[in-house]
Amino acid sequence: MENNNLSIIIPAYNAEATITKCLDSLLKSKAENDEVIVVDNNSSDDTKEIVKSYPVKLAVCEKRGAAAARNCGTKLAKNDIFVFLDSDTIVQSDSLEKIRELMSEKNVSAVNGIYTPTTPYKNNLTKFQNLYTYNNYVQIGGTKERVNYESFWSAFGAVKKKQHDEIGGFDESLCALEDIEFGVRLANKGHRIMLDKTIQNTHDHPFGLKKFFYNDYNKTKGWVDISAKKGLLKYEGYDNLKSKALLFLANLFLLSLAITPFLMIFINKLFILFPLIILMTFFIVNINFFRLANKYYGFGFMLISVPISIMSFFFIAVGILGGIKEWSIKKKI
Repeated sequence: MENNNLSIIIPAYNAEATITKCLDSLLKSKAENDEVIVVDNNSSDDTKEIVKSYPVKLAVCEKRGAAAARNCGTKLAKNDIFVFLDSDTIVQSDSLEKIRELMSEKNVSAVNGIYTPTTPYKNNLTKFQNLYTYNNYVQIGGTKERVNYESFWSAFGAVKKKQHDEIGGFDESLCALEDIEFGVRLANKGHRIMLDKTIQNTHDHPFGLKKFFYNDYNKTKGWVDISAKKGLLKYEGYDNLKSKALLFLANLFLLSLAITPFLMIFINKLFILFPLIILMTFFIVNINFFRLANKYYGFGFMLISVPISIMSFFFIAVGILGGIKEWSIKKKI
């Protein structure tokens, strides 16, 4: 008979700055028979030494990648519910019990939570990234707090051991979006994944300029790679009409900035309105996010978030092109 105890699996790579707050939050809220397994993935900092000071299991996975680390953790797990958690996530006091409650339902195979809309960091890129991620998830299914979901998010997600083992765990050949791909396989097998928007945990992760835009680029390249290998992958950033419209409008706006001076000189000065119309359309299409930006951080941040979001979509477009180019090279080899 299956038990309702949790095996909480945390892949960790150079996580000395965040692992303490992550483990502190877990140990305050876990039940007596839950276990915490931290899988060190070739860290060069003090991650392992910090983890050793806690009453948790420490494993070492030499094969690089979060997918390999998670698979390593599941092999050591003794309970029937696997909870996957990133090392930079601070768990709220009721999150584990909400997971346990939902996973007690026979027709639920997996559960996902989301991030809180706010972040402990003050820089605008981190605020934007956190709020945009929150916005993507909270809009799924409209105003419903719990909705059926066809994906998986390993920042904080749980799956029953039986269903996890049935689909073979995470694909270790993938360098990005391996959790999303895992969820697609799970859903394709007919297993029910539940997204509970009330399960909100804090993302303890700062974004600098390079990391912020590389994140958009790299995830998009991963999406192209998986889509090419396995068919179109359902992913909140790319598989809906609104996201496609925003991607088109953002890059059309950047293009318009380059060509409008020539259009004004050689055709008509009224073309000065061209980029303004595109920008206004972009703002209206993405109005829900900009309202959230104003709600949580004020009007000034809302204005700043407009150019940030445009540049984010630019790097998504670059990621698509880079992924297509990389895939075409692979096909020729």
